[in-house]
Amino acid sequence: MTDEEIEKYINVGKIAKKIRDCLKEYNFFNKGYEEICDYIEDLILKFGGRPAFPVNLSVDHIAAHDTALPNDGRKVDGKLLKVDFGIHIDGYIVDNAFTVVFDREYHELQRASEDALRAAIDIIKPDIEVWKIGDIIENTIKDNGFFPIYNLSGHQIDRYKLHAGISIPNYNNNEKTRIKEGMVIAIEPFATDGKGFVRDNGDSGIMRLEKWKSIRLSSVRLFISKIEKRYNGLPFAKRWLFKDFQKEVQRGLVNLCMSFGVLYAYPRLVEVAGGVVSQAETTIIVYDPPIVLV
Repeated sequence: MTDEEIEKYINVGKIAKKIRDCLKEYNFFNKGYEEICDYIEDLILKFGGRPAFPVNLSVDHIAAHDTALPNDGRKVDGKLLKVDFGIHIDGYIVDNAFTVVFDREYHELQRASEDALRAAIDIIKPDIEVWKIGDIIENTIKDNGFFPIYNLSGHQIDRYKLHAGISIPNYNNNEKTRIKEGMVIAIEPFATDGKGFVRDNGDSGIMRLEKWKSIRLSSVRLFISKIEKRYNGLPFAKRWLFKDFQKEVQRGLVNLCMSFGVLYAYPRLVEVAGGVVSQAETTIIVYDPPIVLV
């Protein structure tokens, strides 16, 4: 990785830190999903970045992939909330997340994911095998009295690719792949008082563009080319389409694209036993010591 690229990632990380500072005193409880998502996404734009994906607001047993839907009337309520947001500048992405606790009984669950994240950062260096990262995440969470989410993982990040290359497990999966110097990776331990697995559960409101080159209908091709240009292949929110492409939405082109399989809708992910889930996440550049961006 070049010095220029490192500097770009560091600058994006600075925006993420500014936003997290703004959110320290923010009262999430009983706020509308749309209000919170709009607030954080507006902050990203205000500080000079662009959203790398829609803000995720995942309450209690919902582990990930939940954002405000168009005209969403929901308000945040529960025991805890995971706030997951990503920022990019020119495709250089920083991904991060934190947990806000509303019921103090769940501070220990919050601490389990945070401790696991710190433990993982402490051992990461070039040439480490990924199972070792997963092993320390798993053991740290279990030492706190909880389970990791076994079928969720961290991930390598490339330019304009949020999930690229290798995965970073939250348990010892015996994977011998080695982390290389200069890799950008997001580490995101999930801890739960449930069974430690998630399943799909309904529409999250998050979408991405799938293969569409074979589509011959000119109106659809034009619409999809606009989406591709607007979001650069990154995930986007269904509610963004209503704001950015109102005419196309009114003409039914979103539903048409869905029927053609051009747009993929991410499912909401929930803990299989209804367990409450906490999350902590940061993005690092792998050196010795690593560059922690958030």
